[in-house]
Amino acid sequence: MDQKKIEAITSWPQPKTVKQVQAFLGFINYLCQFIPNFSTVACPLHNLTRKETPWSWGNPEEEAFQELKSLVTKAPVLVHSNPELPYYLETNASGVAMGAIVSQRGQDNRLHPVAYMSKSFLGAKANYDMHNKELLAIIKALEEWQIFLEAMDKPVQVFTDHRNLEYWMQARTFNCRHARWQIFLSNFNFEIHYCQGKQSGKPNALSRQSDYMEEPQEPEIMLPAKVFANTSEEELEIVTEICSKLREDPSLETIIQFLTEDAENAPPSIRKAYRDYDWEEDLLWYQGKLVVPDSEALKEHLLREFHNSPLTSHPGQQRTLELLG
Repeated sequence: MDQKKIEAITSWPQPKTVKQVQAFLGFINYLCQFIPNFSTVACPLHNLTRKETPWSWGNPEEEAFQELKSLVTKAPVLVHSNPELPYYLETNASGVAMGAIVSQRGQDNRLHPVAYMSKSFLGAKANYDMHNKELLAIIKALEEWQIFLEAMDKPVQVFTDHRNLEYWMQARTFNCRHARWQIFLSNFNFEIHYCQGKQSGKPNALSRQSDYMEEPQEPEIMLPAKVFANTSEEELEIVTEICSKLREDPSLETIIQFLTEDAENAPPSIRKAYRDYDWEEDLLWYQGKLVVPDSEALKEHLLREFHNSPLTSHPGQQRTLELLG
């Protein structure tokens, strides 16, 4: 079994509170139908959630925790992917992390997980509003499992608990980030479905693991609820041009190298200096805003395009600069 497919489960941190035990059991409960003697194995953890039981994490609880993690990362719970069968992708985002599960129907006609994923939102992504975090969860899940989701004849069924994402295809506003997302998503055949939060328990629990600190975030309002439509060829060309020019700008070389190669091993001083930068979809962002490389021709192209865009209604000089800011 590819360890990357199950890392989100095997690395699940030991619960420290009753609430964290409940979150773990909430995830496991969605898969308990595949686990022999589930009630017996999970009994020590269930006992911890009773009001009259004082908190005590000992050998029985640790053994149950590790056993359940092991059971949900192998057959009959986990199955190997089958390119002949349709895929079901469930995603969820919390304030600081995202979770996703890709599944297929087994011989018993029930959905079995193929792989799990859990990632924290770092840098500028932590300041996205929830709409964009939910959309980014879908993007990252498709990216993670692109090798077997991209070439599907049957549409991948995507389930999210954010209703607005059902309508992204009809959007009329965008920014450069969303233009890049649109290009990436165009490679996939998929359908988005709304699933109420209580019904999306598996990815929901993965996005709320105890090692993701629930720190309050100031949301970055990037655009209205609808996104991604009527992106002109000129605007997509600009995004592509920015991508190619970024690596030609010597003033950005160190930042890009840090974000793409050395972030984990960099000293604290460097991480602090570049903490407001983010590298996403081959674009560089600073505090959630697109960084434009030092190219006069490109800057003139941007000013001309944003000023003439029908979506900006020919703004004046100051308004154009604000849109690019």
